[in-house]
Amino acid sequence: MIGDIRAGVIDVHAHWLPRDLLPLPPGNPLGGMNDRDGELFLGDIPLSFPTTAMTDVDTIVADTLKAGLGARVI
Repeated sequence: MIGDIRAGVIDVHAHWLPRDLLPLPPGNPLGGMNDRDGELFLGDIPLSFPTTAMTDVDTIVADTLKAGLGARVI
């Protein structure tokens, strides 16, 4: 657990993906996930959000606070 639990809504569908797990298993038809100029892609498909929103704990915590959430369950 990182930080204190605060009063507020609890996001029970949050994500975190360590950067070293971005490559998907061999044989995946879409290829691996990758960072292109700060944006996250699945193969050649843009996922329309910054890579750090999924991979960087400090960014995720800051977003949690900005959204006024009590906690995020990962």
